[in-house]
Amino acid sequence: MMFRNLLMCAALTLAVGGCGRGASDLDDADDAVDTSSSTSTESALLSAAGEETSATASGMTDDQIADAASLKLKSRFKSGCVTATRNLNVVTYVMVDCTGPYGLVKVSGTMVVTYTRQANGSIKADASGTALKVNDGTLDLSAVAVYSKNAAGLETAVVETHGTGTGPKGNTGVRTGNYVVTRDQAAACVTLEGKWSTAWNGSRATSSTEVSGMKKCAGSCPAAGGLITHTGIFGKVLTVTLDGSSVAAWSTTGGKSGTINLACK
Repeated sequence: MMFRNLLMCAALTLAVGGCGRGASDLDDADDAVDTSSSTSTESALLSAAGEETSATASGMTDDQIADAASLKLKSRFKSGCVTATRNLNVVTYVMVDCTGPYGLVKVSGTMVVTYTRQANGSIKADASGTALKVNDGTLDLSAVAVYSKNAAGLETAVVETHGTGTGPKGNTGVRTGNYVVTRDQAAACVTLEGKWSTAWNGSRATSSTEVSGMKKCAGSCPAAGGLITHTGIFGKVLTVTLDGSSVAAWSTTGGKSGTINLACK
């Protein structure tokens, strides 16, 4: 679940790849990184859709918030690639071969977002989209994000997701869970924390993934200290440890270990 450029930690491909989910420790390591990459892709789209929205929402109506959010998103993607149509507080974004922030290298498809200001000043965004082409994969987006910004300028999106990612090898994972994205605009860094389960290829085979401290800054690999803890479909627990390089170490509770390459420099 994370990173090709800013938010991506293993090829932002949504690749839920590999041939036998959980068939080996390396498969479990791939699953851990792949589901993290898929979630990172989703969070990148949600971050772009709500970027700085909570900072400007004071005194604005829901319709005005939707206007402001759509203008911000269009300004952050390649010029002319996004058409945004607003109906009250609902914005329909149509993207064609877009390049945008947070590692969104190539995005095409339609995303619909409903913006609502909450009583505490935060902004709720209900987002959906079917067959969104994101980098080398496909994403069915179904998520609710609540955006806020603190006095120090850190922006937070708390997300409840039920999204589906299909990778270039044809494997599909349906993710259900919650995660938090924290953006530090000044430092150009994004941090992901969360936990979700993934059902593979329409079966009852389910794995779970927990991410902590996964931080990615512009122009670098995921920072040292991030952890991905993955429980495979057969109950094996594997931990991927990020050290700031393009190679991550993994280990299992059974004493096995190895490395996995990340698509970053």
